[in-house]
Amino acid sequence: MGGIAYGTLIFGPNDLMEMNDNLEGGPVKWIVQAFLPNGSTLAGVGNGEWSKKPGEHVWTVDYIIQISDGSKIRSIGEIHLDTLVFSGTDYSVD
Repeated sequence: MGGIAYGTLIFGPNDLMEMNDNLEGGPVKWIVQAFLPNGSTLAGVGNGEWSKKPGEHVWTVDYIIQISDGSKIRSIGEIHLDTLVFSGTDYSVD
């Protein structure tokens, strides 16, 4: 497919009331816009969960992205907070 994508991954509690309850995990949202080589674009919105890996400076993420072309992708991965590196795998969802 090629092209380039810009996105924002949003972590946090659903509302301010939850901020004091649990900072070890919660909802995550991914918003992305892709610019394809042929000049067309795609957009996507993903929703899922994040959690802190016990004893590590790592957050895990698992979310489903709805793409504007009707397809869906499941993204599962880890964010290493000490290096700010994301590693993971994306899967096609039927």
